[in-house]
Amino acid sequence: MVRAYWPGSTIHGPMRRNPYLGAEAPTMINVLLLITAKHRLISTAVILDVLDTVNFFHEQETGRPFFDVGITGLAGDHTAATLYKKYRRVEPGANTQPSLLLIPAFETTDIRAALSENRSFIPVIRELQARGTQVASFCTGAFLLAETGLLNNRRATTHIQMSRPFSMLFPEVQLDVSAVITHENGIYTGGGATSTFHLLIYLIEKYCGKPMAVKVAKFFAIDIDRIGQSYFGVIQPERAHGDELVIALQEKIEAAFSKPSVTIEDMTDSLPSCKRNLLRRFKKALNLTPIEYLQRTRIEAARQMLEEDRNEGISDVMFRCGYSDPKTFRKLFKRNTGLTPKAYRDKYNRNPQQQPELF
Repeated sequence: MVRAYWPGSTIHGPMRRNPYLGAEAPTMINVLLLITAKHRLISTAVILDVLDTVNFFHEQETGRPFFDVGITGLAGDHTAATLYKKYRRVEPGANTQPSLLLIPAFETTDIRAALSENRSFIPVIRELQARGTQVASFCTGAFLLAETGLLNNRRATTHIQMSRPFSMLFPEVQLDVSAVITHENGIYTGGGATSTFHLLIYLIEKYCGKPMAVKVAKFFAIDIDRIGQSYFGVIQPERAHGDELVIALQEKIEAAFSKPSVTIEDMTDSLPSCKRNLLRRFKKALNLTPIEYLQRTRIEAARQMLEEDRNEGISDVMFRCGYSDPKTFRKLFKRNTGLTPKAYRDKYNRNPQQQPELF
């Protein structure tokens, strides 16, 4: 059997004669999508819609699809069979060797419960990866991929608003939530929500070539130049850890962040604990130091001001959120959001009287 490259692709594949082209062409790429418990329908819908679109375009050009898409679920779960009837069904435990394994996002109301329900997928993912299958997770699907241990000591990303629980559950993973996608040795992760499109387009370029990736991006109206997702983050004060002493310090920081002269030392002095013990408990509860929490609280306040008021100068916003040095403020704001204060305002605070041009 001849082995060769598909034009524009880095993927090797066994060749067969295509009656439409009159030449040798690679066999279809076998893709397997996990239908996890509590998976998000929008995640699987996007993945399948994009793969179907590639197949449609490829059939127009060559007379056959590019991807052979299979789905598999948990033993006893009939969701895959009922919701996704048009796709090839792979029974749990079946002896299969896909080229690419896809892990969609799942609901995050109780992340530990979701991981527990999907635990039987872990040996499947490990075994397939060990035998050469490439693995990609989308959004919160990274939690299940991390649970396998395959992301340990690797760079990975997930939904930016799930970064804290991810870091606490998987401290050995090099989490980079500013990244839209990551790729290392055949393991891919994608950021939150619409970043699913970006990872899919990245995979399409890798498997099908750049022309197809550009064609699909245009079809779904996706800007493929997104370089980060930091500006999608929202800082939400965490109280679920239950440490009353830490909560007391959080409340002091949130009440006094706008005062430039305030220091963490000032706020800890009045609390009934030695400084070292308090800092240790704070870091354990929030995976942040008090100074980092103060900085993030100030930047979140600045973000909200920039979103809500176009008439206030950026210098005024800087002073109101507790900073007095423009250089420091700009540096910290960009580090936390990926954008300068002006760029952030321009992106999220459109004048309501300014209507976008339709043509």
